[in-house]
Amino acid sequence: MSVRTLPAGSYAQALPYLRAPYTPSVIRFRIQTVPDQASLPCVVVLYVNSETVMDRFNIVCGSEWTRPEFTVLKHREEKSGNRTVHHVKARATFSVYGEMFTDTAEASGPSEVQAEFNANARAFKRAARWPGPGQSLYQPSQIAMFRGDRDNQLRTWSNDLRKPHIDERAERFLLEHYEKVLAEKIIPVYGQPFDHLLALGAAASAPSTPEIAGAPVAAPSTSVQRPPVLVESATAAPQEAPAPVRQRSASGKDTAAVLTAARSAGYTDALSETLMSFARESEQAPLTGVLAECVAGWIDVLGARQVEESKILEAVTFALENCATRQGAQVKFGQWVAAKATHPPTPIDARANAVTATPGVLGQKPSNESDPQVEMEQATRELGDAIARHDYTERAAARIAALAIGADPDRKIDLAKIPPATLRSVGELLDAAATMGWSTGKLDEEISRAHNNTQHKTSASRFGAFAIGLINSAEARTEENARAAAATAGT
Repeated sequence: MSVRTLPAGSYAQALPYLRAPYTPSVIRFRIQTVPDQASLPCVVVLYVNSETVMDRFNIVCGSEWTRPEFTVLKHREEKSGNRTVHHVKARATFSVYGEMFTDTAEASGPSEVQAEFNANARAFKRAARWPGPGQSLYQPSQIAMFRGDRDNQLRTWSNDLRKPHIDERAERFLLEHYEKVLAEKIIPVYGQPFDHLLALGAAASAPSTPEIAGAPVAAPSTSVQRPPVLVESATAAPQEAPAPVRQRSASGKDTAAVLTAARSAGYTDALSETLMSFARESEQAPLTGVLAECVAGWIDVLGARQVEESKILEAVTFALENCATRQGAQVKFGQWVAAKATHPPTPIDARANAVTATPGVLGQKPSNESDPQVEMEQATRELGDAIARHDYTERAAARIAALAIGADPDRKIDLAKIPPATLRSVGELLDAAATMGWSTGKLDEEISRAHNNTQHKTSASRFGAFAIGLINSAEARTEENARAAAATAGT
């Protein structure tokens, strides 16, 4: 497939790229069934990980798709002696060029966190089949492999035939099998494979610094959320990586804010220290102010949902143990937190009166909490400045506020009666909309879409989905602009 300028301008333009097969380099294999009788073959299936699917959407669609939102539908435990197996059913929902797609999946694991991670990933990949990615993986038939010592057979651990695994020789055989099926069955139906690394300008152009600013799910934006401009040539040379944008180190005030957020939510200082350490680029790297804000955002969301401290620590451990890189672990943990953010909120303090469904910096406690009148005047003034700064209308601000409090978007909203924290959130969202280059008409259209979002049953979750999506998109756009400026300055 020749590579044209992407992201695509419409779903129709994007569809051939979304449906395109995957290159062998990103294909993975999993043993799906293992018969008790050693004489019977095992069944091996193809798959790609969820990050690869996100890459496809980000490369092809840019900002015209929304990150998946996850909802746990069922959770049950199955006990056998001292062993407990958790079973989770989850739903993934996202949009592509304004069209909503959703699907469900079930998964099991030795802990609720692991089962939820697995169910979320499977649900997202199942939902992604509808707009295109992954459809080609269902073209090949299942692969039957016997257990034994040949190159085309599965090995067993310590002669235990109940535990076959895929070693290097078996993987080579499977890759050769995929390449054959790709040429004979997949390409005639779906076209040539789409090379992600070529499309991104080769691996050298990938950023090395995880930016997790603003909202808990911002970590994924470091490697996949920037919409690339691709060239027509299929032999494009790798681009030189732009210089990373320097971030200020976290101050004592930043870390104190994290500790305060954790204590307010009933968590220990040990949890705060663990999350701040986890958010760093490496064990030796300093914590930046942006990452400290992200940690506070994580804690706000998890605290509002009353997630137990032990489960949070378990999620961090699981992410680190099951991801090849630290950045990948941060992405996986951020996705888990984001899934919690879409659940109906469980208020635990006065913050519930503002915007408990909105993570990150939205709805931060103001500095003038002791004087409500001064606080209200300051919040109103800040919102007025945001409206004037971006030439938006007061009606647009009022409609966002209506979304936040669950009011009728077409009813007149008196901003003077809206909680100050909500007014600040509205101002931040206006700033984010301006970063995206939205006109008043575009902003009004997106607000209407959020009000009419039938995927979310509560006003809090509708506002949360709107706010998270907009803030994340703005963060990604800012990051993209910074890289472009750095690259320009270096030439």
